[in-house]
Amino acid sequence: MDHHLRRSKDKTLPLVYPFIFYTGKKAYTYSLDIFDLFGIHKNRARELFQQPLRLLDITHTSESTLDQHNYFKHIALTVKYVRHHKELLSFAITTLMEHFRFFETTQETEYIRSYLRYILNWLHEKDHEAIAHHITALHQGEQIMGTIAESYIKKGRMAGRTEGENLKAKVIAKNLLDLHIPLDTIFQSTGLSLEEIKALKIRHSKD
Repeated sequence: MDHHLRRSKDKTLPLVYPFIFYTGKKAYTYSLDIFDLFGIHKNRARELFQQPLRLLDITHTSESTLDQHNYFKHIALTVKYVRHHKELLSFAITTLMEHFRFFETTQETEYIRSYLRYILNWLHEKDHEAIAHHITALHQGEQIMGTIAESYIKKGRMAGRTEGENLKAKVIAKNLLDLHIPLDTIFQSTGLSLEEIKALKIRHSKD
């Protein structure tokens, strides 16, 4: 696709002919219509796919309009202001508390995890501890803490390819210890032994 766009003078996309390259021993008996995956909503899915994309212009949508959509407004406001908010950490904590108040009765913690994954990418790592402090004080907070651990682990794995996996794992483990993540979780996430993690904890507590 990139090669085509570089060569195309008008920068239009090529036609793509989809097909399945099948090498199974048994005869292929499954549907060739991808919309069958939508079950009873098959026809509606086909209609939506054939329509132009819908634009949600969050930048030019007022707060009062977003505020009318309880389920959507928290993440929408974050997306609206995250790039240029002067007090991003304070904004993130306030929004996070609103997330918990709204979703604590619905038990939909995955929505809060999605918000955390998004906002943690924008915050400095030094601010993660402040986020963790507020989470642990809340109902269901321990269930959400793993999301912060995931952010460290993901960054560590990406950087570990060039900095040395073992060294980076220890750095990640120290960060997770600061956030009071259980030792078993750190063990499963970093690949370090429990003995190494306990030794890090002892040395870290003396620093």
